[in-house]
Amino acid sequence: MEGITMQYLTEGILTILCIIVGFLLRKKDEDQQTEINNIKKSVCRVNDTLTDLPKEYVLKADYKDDIKEIKDTLSRIETKLDTKADRV
Repeated sequence: MEGITMQYLTEGILTILCIIVGFLLRKKDEDQQTEINNIKKSVCRVNDTLTDLPKEYVLKADYKDDIKEIKDTLSRIETKLDTKADRV
């Protein structure tokens, strides 16, 4: 009789431990899913920001190219004006 009681006690303790471990694993999985969802949302926000960047800002290299083109055009105009001034 004592062996059966000990067996039931051991099985009861193992059952309780399995329930606790199962609960903790499920909680950990839920926490991980929440973190994954947060990361996905953050990635979407970053992608949206990267998509909107060219609409609001200019790359430094593009800006330098545009300024160089404007300076070249102004230099040509200045040269034309000098040649016209020399004729008069």
